Amino acid sequence: MTSVGKIYFFLVLSVFSLICFPGKQHTMNGNLLSFISLGGKKGIPPLLFGALFLIIYWLFGYDGITFSDEVAYLKLGDQLWNLTPVIYEDHFSSRWGTYLFPGLFTHLFGFHDRNASIASLLFYLATLFVLWKITPSANLRKWVMIFFISHIYLLHFLPKVYPDTFLIFWVVLIPVSALFRDKQPILAALVMSMAFVVGFCTKETMVLLFPFPLLLLFIDLKWTKSLAFYYYFALFALLLIILYLGYYQLKFGDMLFQFKSIHRGHYISGFSYHDKGWIIILKRITYLPFFAFIERTYWLWLVMAIPGIFYGLKSKGKPNLEFALCSICLLIGFWLMTTSLEFYNPIPLNPRHFIIMVGPLSVNIALGAKYWLHDQWWKRFITFLLMVGGFYAFALLDWKIGAFHFLFAGFILLRKEKLKYWAMTISLILTVTIAVYHQHQLKNYPHFLKTFQSLVKNSSEASPLLTHEFIVQSKDVLLNQPNIQAPLQSLYHLDGLKETPPHKFTLFVYNYYRHAYVKEQEFLDKAEEWIKKEGYEITSSSKDQWMRIEVYEK
Repeated sequence: MTSVGKIYFFLVLSVFSLICFPGKQHTMNGNLLSFISLGGKKGIPPLLFGALFLIIYWLFGYDGITFSDEVAYLKLGDQLWNLTPVIYEDHFSSRWGTYLFPGLFTHLFGFHDRNASIASLLFYLATLFVLWKITPSANLRKWVMIFFISHIYLLHFLPKVYPDTFLIFWVVLIPVSALFRDKQPILAALVMSMAFVVGFCTKETMVLLFPFPLLLLFIDLKWTKSLAFYYYFALFALLLIILYLGYYQLKFGDMLFQFKSIHRGHYISGFSYHDKGWIIILKRITYLPFFAFIERTYWLWLVMAIPGIFYGLKSKGKPNLEFALCSICLLIGFWLMTTSLEFYNPIPLNPRHFIIMVGPLSVNIALGAKYWLHDQWWKRFITFLLMVGGFYAFALLDWKIGAFHFLFAGFILLRKEKLKYWAMTISLILTVTIAVYHQHQLKNYPHFLKTFQSLVKNSSEASPLLTHEFIVQSKDVLLNQPNIQAPLQSLYHLDGLKETPPHKFTLFVYNYYRHAYVKEQEFLDKAEEWIKKEGYEITSSSKDQWMRIEVYEK
């Protein structure tokens, strides 16, 4: 393991120890080291239910890999724990926080994405516990639990290895550490600075929270509170930044190497904005985020968090203010932040990016519960906004999302709190269960994986397997062996096949491409045109709703 890997492993382990070390009953003005104790029995059932639900989802909600970035992180984790150098110009390799722990589990239990995602589950469980612990009453804890564990996209990435699944924890740790800035300024400053640096080394999206301590400082100055925490935070942050930049200076002779590699990673695509003109950028930073939040079901969380954020900004109580500021920083950052300092390029509206907001928003929802539960004005206001989301979804002919928003608009108007809680809980759990079933039917990953592995086993260099680029790029994970050589040929790269056409080959089409990689249709069409031109004939074929297999010979 590299020296930097050891340092960051120690930092991460230290933060976890602060949370998991046994201690006394916790209060917001108490000792940070006592934070982990369960305290009394009040409110424990929601915690146990939430943890059990996450574990069950991890076991049965798994729908395979996404054939994308996670492949790179799985390979990097394997390289790291096998003492192979991992840092190079690809900025993915600098995201140590993403592959450090997944790599540990694949190193211990074998190179398999399921083993790696144990780390994701542990980070989710740690986040769940932290949110449960900082919520001030048992009655509010049940709302935090149900809204945190029930977002479709947050759960979708639970059994996977992506930076966002780990960043969820580090994001929540920022406002949590701020809760102890008065009584334990040194330890709180250390935890916050570590969370920022390790979070940034997990994914650069952590910069969205950089304004948080500055806003908190402004408020504490206004309230004439002690500023000791900020002096220590500046000191610890400076030391960690020097360590971070110094590493790149020593290894590459350029302390800004990582930032330059991030910039080099920009490319023209449907998800970039700097190349689209000012009109598209204006749409992106005005109304397009509203539409994205509605279409991806974040609208419910944002709308129901409004009372908690509104009154949190006006409150001196903990954790109301801290989590209100955290949510505001994240939301403004997603809306306006640029991914480059050389040109203005807002972050793509990828639903995966937004899952780091679910934790803080769940706390805001709980802390504002008395308003959307009992205050008539707030109930009408939230109902109206949810109906706006429903009407927009219906306008897009998406009746499922529309019905989802109208259903919850109706729940808001219910009078009895207990009835409202169970109606929301059952609906949210049922929604994610249906989503899992739909994804399994769409993808049928076990069937795909078994078929693919069998086809590879029966292929050879003289009789290769021709298939999608995203499958070829994921072969190491699909075959559970890093850096494996397999007789595969990508539809995207046909030149090698055209130069020396084999006497026999197998075409493997996975219909999931129509959902996730629609551009593969173009490459498939070109390949089939070439097959016909070369005079190949089908000697055997099989087909079902998920895949098509055809054997061609001259």
